[in-house]
Amino acid sequence: MFMRLIYSFIILLVSAATVIAEPTRVEHVVTEFITDYTQATPGQTLRLGWRLTMDPHWHVYWQNPGDSGLPAQIDWQLPTGTQTGDLRWPTPERITIPPITNYGYENEVILITPITLPTTLNEGQTLTLSGHVSFLMCKDVCLPGEATLSTDIALHSTPIRNQAVWQTFNQTETTYPVPLAKETVHIGQQANTYTFTIPADILGEKIHNLRFIPDQEEWIDDSAPQNLMLNNASYTLTVPMDPWAEKHPTNLSGVLLVNEVQGFHFTAPIQQALPLATPTTSLILIIALAFVAGLILNLMPCVLPVLSLKVLAIIKHRESGQATSHAIIYTLGIILSFWLVAGALLALQAAGQAIGWGFQLQEPLVIAALAGVFTLLALNLFGVFEWGTSLTRLENKNTTKSPLLGTFFSGVLMTIVATPCTVPFMGTAVAYALTQPLPTTFTVFTSMGIGLAAPYLLFSLMPNLLRWLPKPGAWLITFKQFLAFPLLATVAWLVWVFVSQAGSMALLYLLTALLCIALGAWVFGKLPNRKLLALGILLTSILFAGWLVTLPAKATHKTLAQPWSVTAQQAALAQQQPTFVNFTADWCVTCKANEALVLNRTAVTELFEQHAVQYLKGDWTSYDPAITAELSRFGRKGVPLYIMYIPGREPLVLPQILSFSALQDALEPQQ
Repeated sequence: MFMRLIYSFIILLVSAATVIAEPTRVEHVVTEFITDYTQATPGQTLRLGWRLTMDPHWHVYWQNPGDSGLPAQIDWQLPTGTQTGDLRWPTPERITIPPITNYGYENEVILITPITLPTTLNEGQTLTLSGHVSFLMCKDVCLPGEATLSTDIALHSTPIRNQAVWQTFNQTETTYPVPLAKETVHIGQQANTYTFTIPADILGEKIHNLRFIPDQEEWIDDSAPQNLMLNNASYTLTVPMDPWAEKHPTNLSGVLLVNEVQGFHFTAPIQQALPLATPTTSLILIIALAFVAGLILNLMPCVLPVLSLKVLAIIKHRESGQATSHAIIYTLGIILSFWLVAGALLALQAAGQAIGWGFQLQEPLVIAALAGVFTLLALNLFGVFEWGTSLTRLENKNTTKSPLLGTFFSGVLMTIVATPCTVPFMGTAVAYALTQPLPTTFTVFTSMGIGLAAPYLLFSLMPNLLRWLPKPGAWLITFKQFLAFPLLATVAWLVWVFVSQAGSMALLYLLTALLCIALGAWVFGKLPNRKLLALGILLTSILFAGWLVTLPAKATHKTLAQPWSVTAQQAALAQQQPTFVNFTADWCVTCKANEALVLNRTAVTELFEQHAVQYLKGDWTSYDPAITAELSRFGRKGVPLYIMYIPGREPLVLPQILSFSALQDALEPQQ
C-alpha cells in the first residue's frame, strides 16, 4: 500500500496532461479512445474502448494490480445526461518479477465501457466524449502516465457503425472472464488459507494450472504458491491469505485463471470450516481416515484377486513358520510404494500441476500400461504361463533363492493395482496430506499403506484365524482361475477409459498391443525349458506392444472435416470451392487405415487449406439412408468412398486405398 501511495504522488507531480483526439504516445504506451459507432442517435447506447498499446516487455495493470503498481483509471468528462457503465476488464495476465507478483496486460489491452448518450440533444450536433486517464507503465522501471483523451460522435437519425472497431470489440469481449453462478464455487476458510472447491466439469478442458486472482487488493498473498488438488469430480484450490490484512471479507470475488489463459469470474460467500478441537486431533482423524481408505481398497476388483492369492499363499504354507517375515516384508513393499506416490504427487504439485490420487490415469499411455499389466496377471492366473518369481507370488514353491524379495515386489504390485481405484475417505486424506509439512504427508500415506496391508498382516500375525479358512486342495486352482475374471473386468474398464481419452482409432492399437502381450505370454508358457529365449520373446512382445500404443498420439492431427449431409454438400458446392467427401465407418478397417495414414496427417490438412478445400465426412457406422443413396449413385455398396468435387469438372472418385499423391493430383489444374 505504501508503494502505491508513492506511485500516486509521483503521478501528481510529474505527469503532463494532453488533450488529444488521435492516438498519442505517452512514454512507452500509445493510447486512445475508440467507439463502435461514428454516428449515433440521441439516447443510443454504444461501446467506448480505451486502447493501450505497450512497447515490447512493458505492461500496465489490472483493476487489482497485485503486490505493487496502480490500476488504470478514467475520470470521465462527459456532457450532462451521458451515462456510463462499469469499465470491463479482460482476463488479466500474471506478471511475476520475483519476489513480486502483479496482474496486468502486455502488448495491448482495450478496456470497454457502455456509454448511453443524452436524449436531450438534437440531431446534427457533435458530441465530444472525454476522459482524463492515468496509468502506470512498467518494465524494469515504472513510469506514471496520464492524458486527456476524447472522441467525437455525430448525432443523426441513422446510426453508422464503425465495422472494424465493432469486430475488435467483439473479439475483445471473448477474452472476458466467463461468469460462474454463485453456488458453483464453495469457499471455506481455515486459520490462514481460503479453500476453493469447484466442480471439474465447470472449468472445461484438462487443467494443468489454476490460480485465484481477487478483484480487490489485500485479500490474499499474491506471491505465495496456491496448491491445486484434483479430488474425484472437483478441484480444490488452497490459497494463502494476506498476512498483513487488517480484516477478512465475508465474500470473495475474482477470477479463476485456468492454464494462464482462460478466466472464470465469480462472487461467493465464505463459509467457515468446521473447527477441529486441536491440530493433533485433526491429524489423528486424518490418519484414521487414511487407514480406513486403505482397508477399503482391498475390496476393489483390481486389488481383491491379488489379496486373495496372498491369503491363499498363507494357507499353503501355514506350517513354514515364515508367515510373519513375509507379512512384514510385504507391508514394507506397500509402504515404500506409497511413499513414492506421495513424492510424485508433491513434485507435480510443486510444478503447478493439478493432481490427486489417480493422477497418472489422466495419461492414455499409463492407462495402456496398466491394461497390459492386468492382462498379464489374468493370463498368469489362468495358467497360460507360470513364473516362480512373478510379482503376484501366486505360488511360493521356494523355487527362488530370495523368496522374501518376491514378497516385497508383490507389495509393490499391490500398490500399482490399487492406483485405478478411489474409495471413500481417500480424497479427504490425500487432499489434507498434500497441504501439510513433509512429515505429516508421509505419515498419512504410511497409514493408508498399512490399511492396504492390514488383511494380510492380520492373517499372518494371527495364524489362529486360518482355522476358519479351508485347507489347501484342488479347489485352489479353480479359485485362482476364477480370480482372473475381476482382473479382466478391470482391463475392460481401462480400455473404455483409454478410448474416451485417445479416441476410437486408438482402440485398434491398444487391442493389438494386448494381443501381442497375450501371444508373448503364451509362448513364454510353452517354453519352460528355454527360459532365456522365452523371456526374450515375452519382453519383445511387451516392447512391441508399448510401441504400438504410442502410434495414435503420433498419428492424430486435427482435421478440417465437417459432418456430411445432403444439405451440407449442396451448400459447399454452391460456394464454387473444391469439396472433398469422405464416406467412412468405424468398423471399416480400410477407412480407418486411410484416415490414420493419410487424411489425418498434417500434410493433407495443409494441402486442403492451400486449395481452400471444404472437407465433408459421412459416417456410415450406423445405417444412414442418405449415405446409402449416395453410395448407390456412384455404384458402390460399401465404404470407403472418396469423392473430389472441383468446380467446372465432373466428380472424381478416388482410389479406395488412398494416398497423398492421389489427393494432390485431384487438385491439380487440368491441362
